[in-house]
Amino acid sequence: AVKDLIYKTTDGGGAWTVVFEETRGQALTYLFLDPRNTGRLYTTTGQDLIVSNDYGHTWAIQETFKKEIDVFAMHPAIGSQLVATLKNGDLFFSRDSGETFAEAIAPERKEIKTTILPNDINHIVMLASDPNAIYATDKSLGLIKSPDFGGTWEVIPTLLNETSIGIQTLSVNDKNPDELYFAVGNIIHRSLNGGATWTTIDDFPSKQNITVLLVDPNNTGVVYAGLQVPPKKTNPYFPYL
Repeated sequence: AVKDLIYKTTDGGGAWTVVFEETRGQALTYLFLDPRNTGRLYTTTGQDLIVSNDYGHTWAIQETFKKEIDVFAMHPAIGSQLVATLKNGDLFFSRDSGETFAEAIAPERKEIKTTILPNDINHIVMLASDPNAIYATDKSLGLIKSPDFGGTWEVIPTLLNETSIGIQTLSVNDKNPDELYFAVGNIIHRSLNGGATWTTIDDFPSKQNITVLLVDPNNTGVVYAGLQVPPKKTNPYFPYL
C-alpha cells in the first residue's frame, strides 16, 4: 500500500495493478494478508477496518470505530485474531476476523478484566508459536505482555525509565520468547531471559532512529532493523549506512 492505493502483483513484482483506492482523502495505514485464507485482506484508514474476501477484487467496511485507528495488528499464524488501538488509547480485540470486537476496560467493568490497563500502545507483536501471547510497547508502561490475548497484562522490566525514554519498537524471537529486543534512538537492547537482565547493543552502524526490529523467524540469529529517515547518500556502495 502507498498512501491511498493498494497494489497487487501476481508475477513476483514484474507488473502491478491497483486493487483498492481510498477516495475519502485518508491514508491507508496498515495492510495484512490472512495467513490461513490468502484471499482475505485487511486494511485500515481513519476509523475504518476494511476487508476484502476475494483477493482484493471487492472491499467492504468491516468495522467503524469511534475514534481513529492508531495501531492495528494481526496474529501471524491465525488471521482471525486482531488487535486494534485507537488514538484515544482504547484497546480492542477480535477472535472472529473482525466480526466482533471486545474492548479492554478497567477491572471494575467486566467485558475484559485486566490487571493493568494499557492506554497508549504504539507497537504490538504476536507470536506464530503462541495463539494467546501479546507483547507491546506502551508510552506510559514501557514493555508489557499479555499471556491470554489481552485478558491480563504484566510489565516487562527494562531497568530504564519507560515514561521518558520512548521505546520505539519491539521484537520477540518466536522460537524462544525469552529473547526480547527493543530500540531507543539508534540503540538496541536485548534480553535473553524474558527481561530479567538486559544488554545494550550501541554500535549500530547508523545514527538514524530505529523504528522497526524483526527477528528472522527462519534464522533467529538474524535481526533486521528499519530506520526512520534515510540519511544523505555519502557512500555509493552503502548509501544508507
